[in-house]
Amino acid sequence: MCGIVGAVARRNVVPILMEGLRRLEYRGYDSAGLAVVNGKLHRVRSTGRVSALGRLVDEQRVNGTIGIAHTRWATHGRPTEMNAHPHVSGGISVVHNGIIENHEEMRARLRDKGYEFASETDSEVIAHLVHSYKRDGLGLMESVRRAACELQGAYAIAVIAEEVRPGIPLVEKLGQLFAGLADTAITSLDVEVHGELVDYDVSVFKLAALKGVFTNVVSETVSYVNAPLLAEQRGIDVRLIVDADSPEYRNVITLTGALADGRQISVSGTLTGTKQIEKLVGVNGYEIEVPIATTHIVMQYTDRPGIVAIYGREFGEAGINIAGM
Repeated sequence: MCGIVGAVARRNVVPILMEGLRRLEYRGYDSAGLAVVNGKLHRVRSTGRVSALGRLVDEQRVNGTIGIAHTRWATHGRPTEMNAHPHVSGGISVVHNGIIENHEEMRARLRDKGYEFASETDSEVIAHLVHSYKRDGLGLMESVRRAACELQGAYAIAVIAEEVRPGIPLVEKLGQLFAGLADTAITSLDVEVHGELVDYDVSVFKLAALKGVFTNVVSETVSYVNAPLLAEQRGIDVRLIVDADSPEYRNVITLTGALADGRQISVSGTLTGTKQIEKLVGVNGYEIEVPIATTHIVMQYTDRPGIVAIYGREFGEAGINIAGM
């Protein structure tokens, strides 16, 4: 019986994946493998015990913040490293449990499209099929959905891609700042993505924004899994708005929302330079440009122009550097 493990974290997920595989050993298997993304996709596979895979992972110093892993019991194809999971196609990696009944038909169709098969398994057709849709310009989520609609049989799959979706940490930080500005209940949240980031699948930005909004608000640990539920429980309407036009910056992400008292608040950020430095570029319609942090001080006193100097003195006496505020 095959086993599947998946992990997403801000730290190296390889130890999590390996522990998951060790806990699945009792089910029986003949090979094992994992794939992680750390900028690029890195795959390691081996026949035999999970411990053999562990040695290879250590030797190659594999690490990544997102990954999938698999133990295989051979059905289609011999128990070899080439047949072991994960299977890869153009930066997309797939692990599979179950049987694809129409894999021969899929294999023939994909070969006609130029795909070459390295294994004897029915599972490899999934990787190539997902990639074929991705190559046509669809996002990863939609590519997987369409591929699944064509597969016949009883199965479970997990899919990751090496494409980097820059901006996710920035969106989470913007969400935290947005929550800090909200002094009453949030009723709606628009996640607006402008510029070159629209070339990526940015559907995850909604989850990243909600995770940021709730991280310092609720007592429970917030994840991409429970963040939408937290928003639903609070009646927050969340939308993703994508627009390739971005006249001032190559990319801009803006969180705009309505509060229970009718006011609107917004925060905007961008990624600049080759190192993709995160900057805060707007708060409630005011243009600024400072490195983003999880904590900023926002002051608006139109009737007291000396207020910044007053607070600046207080901060300075407290040893707080206000450069860039």
